[in-house]
Amino acid sequence: MVSKKDFSILNIIFLIINILSIILLIMSYLSNYIKPTTSFWVAFCGLAYPYILIINVLFVIIWLFRKKRYAFFTLAVILFGFSSLHRLYKFKGTALPSDTTQTFSVMSYNVQAFGGFDYQKKSQIEDHIRQKCPDIVCIQEYWQKKSAKNKKDTLKYPYSVLYLPLVKDKNEYGMALYSIYPIVNQGHIEFSNSKGNFAHYVDVLLEEDTVRIYNIHLQSIHLGKKDYQFANEILVNHFWQEPIKSNSKRILRKVKNGMDKRISQTDTLIKHIQQSPHKVIVCGDFNDTPWSYTYRKFSQHLNDSFVKSGKGFGNTMKINKLFSFRIDYVFCDPLFESYAFAVDTLNASDHFPVSVHLKKNIKKLIL
Repeated sequence: MVSKKDFSILNIIFLIINILSIILLIMSYLSNYIKPTTSFWVAFCGLAYPYILIINVLFVIIWLFRKKRYAFFTLAVILFGFSSLHRLYKFKGTALPSDTTQTFSVMSYNVQAFGGFDYQKKSQIEDHIRQKCPDIVCIQEYWQKKSAKNKKDTLKYPYSVLYLPLVKDKNEYGMALYSIYPIVNQGHIEFSNSKGNFAHYVDVLLEEDTVRIYNIHLQSIHLGKKDYQFANEILVNHFWQEPIKSNSKRILRKVKNGMDKRISQTDTLIKHIQQSPHKVIVCGDFNDTPWSYTYRKFSQHLNDSFVKSGKGFGNTMKINKLFSFRIDYVFCDPLFESYAFAVDTLNASDHFPVSVHLKKNIKKLIL
């Protein structure tokens, strides 16, 4: 039987942990505004926002059964960040309009070198693209044999651009963009702090208008097999074992390095986008969640098509059953309306393909 004293001590323990969880939740709100180079831990709280939010929700439930007045403190902090919840989960999407003649579809997909140089997964990915039949496809981590350079394109799009700046062991690696619309211009953007991450863009003739499509891949965390194995085993090991501490430190170093490098890469891209002579659509693997400096910089100028027309969580990268994140986006100029944003759970890469239908907003064009 639990005494009143024990009950009081338990409440104190819960309250201390709850206060810490509230502080972490507030830090996650600040992660959009504070650069990772200024405070890595604030940025890390942004990465962990969904999990920190769940902990705080659990405390609200706990206090409702123990000390109801304590529940309101946590609930108030949760509601303070309510305006950002739609970045995590959308209850209702936006369906395609009845008249789709004025819409066009865009897909973005990090194919992980086709599942790690796996021809079977390459065929699976290409079959999926052919089945979905998007009008524009942006692919990151594209890979092909150098000897395959002049082979016929199996996707059979009338227009395509391959940007493959990395060559190793007779393999070419980079990005690809396919379009049913004529490509009238192209270019690429290199990042001074990275050799394996970059961006390229094309100008497509969309009926009578020219639209610039950016295909980007911001700094990767570069998780290896050892890191994925650790993520899968962490729940069954004792947390303070030495291997867990050393593995955690290694992964945190990789996360911090990626966050730091994405700052300048983001600033470079935003500057380039602002100088674009055309309306823009930005697709790709941003390697950052919606609670990050990177996301805020892009969302200040462009619309997140998941927020506008998606449904559910929209997570695009899955490490295991516990850890998954939304780090792949299709941002577009506010001139475009978005419909039926979708994430397809195709297990051929460590990322899922995302797609959306876009339509030019004639009312905004007139105004």
